[in-house]
Amino acid sequence: MIAMKNVRIMVVLVALLLGLVFTNSSYAIIFIGDIANSTEGLGNFEAELIYNPASSTNAAIEINLKNTSPEENGGYITAFLLNNPLNSITGIPSWTTTDSDFNRLFVNDGLKGAPYGYFDFGASLGTNVNSEFADGGNPAQGIAVGDTETFTFNLVGTGLDGLTEDSFVNALSQGTGAGYEGQFFAVRFRGFENDGSDKVPGQTDGNGDPIPEPATLFLFGPALLGLAWRQFKKNK
Repeated sequence: MIAMKNVRIMVVLVALLLGLVFTNSSYAIIFIGDIANSTEGLGNFEAELIYNPASSTNAAIEINLKNTSPEENGGYITAFLLNNPLNSITGIPSWTTTDSDFNRLFVNDGLKGAPYGYFDFGASLGTNVNSEFADGGNPAQGIAVGDTETFTFNLVGTGLDGLTEDSFVNALSQGTGAGYEGQFFAVRFRGFENDGSDKVPGQTDGNGDPIPEPATLFLFGPALLGLAWRQFKKNK
């Protein structure tokens, strides 16, 4: 009887653990460069977006951005832009980044990402929000080919706990963009050979479901079940 009781307790603990994972874990949306709709066909990238709401008024969004351009082209990622879902974000008081050359940007419907329209926030080597992708800075700085940098924006606003990663994918750029507007993410490249540059929008990868971040918890659940089963067999 004691053994069966222990097994039941272990099973309940596993169920609670998995329930906690599914309700409170963050997920990652993976997306890549839409080369077919780039301006020059020189640059490419891979990105991961993770959204963590702490409350209705506070949240954080993490962007892991890798430069996957052909090595022979050279080139650096010098800026990226994305959008404010339902205008829920009212400010970005702070951020952290692994590349100190970048500056954070936040101007609702005011960041020029031509030819992809106007975006709401992002990061750039430059600070001039009235220029395309806030261009500026050294084109030999930024994210080099093969490198990945992480950008975490700390957000304040309203209804932030109602947003998900998909909310940012579904929030599209506004305004004129020569037929290329309506993008959820756009990246600026500079410093290619012969002073070449490029602008590349994002597209979802389409290689599976969102990836759960705390994967170790999913491994821990089966481990607990295995332990419960061994305890049952031992005391049978």
